[in-house]
Amino acid sequence: MQFLNDFYDLWEWFEERMKFKFFLDGVPQMTLRGHDFNRLNDFIANKVKEEGGRFLVEIDKRRKVWVDLSEPFGKEASYPEAQEKLEKVTKDLLLKTSFLPSELTENLNQLAGVVGGMVNVQQMHSANIIKHQKVLDEMLKTLKKIQKGL
Repeated sequence: MQFLNDFYDLWEWFEERMKFKFFLDGVPQMTLRGHDFNRLNDFIANKVKEEGGRFLVEIDKRRKVWVDLSEPFGKEASYPEAQEKLEKVTKDLLLKTSFLPSELTENLNQLAGVVGGMVNVQQMHSANIIKHQKVLDEMLKTLKKIQKGL
């Protein structure tokens, strides 16, 4: 809203300098639109309001992260590695289609089931190969006996 008020003031100044009215009947033909999706009453928003614009998360004495309303993404770390990680993780979550932790857990459980099934099939094949090898060994012994007999 402040931007629009400033813009209208600037625009009036511009019209006075140009001696030309750009808006019909003095009513500007523009609207304010916002495409930010913010949760105004979630825990982090309330904590930021309570702490006066930002709050500190202390991981340990050396590692600290501030959560506030600044860019990028409202997180700032006290050491560069964490800042890079925070930015990468946040960008990754926002820019890529990623699984929720529950979805990831479900997919991993399904994958574990598939792998477990494959292990069972491999074990069954291995047992069958051993049995077939024993049969072939017996057939070889029998053939040698037949050869001796002939």
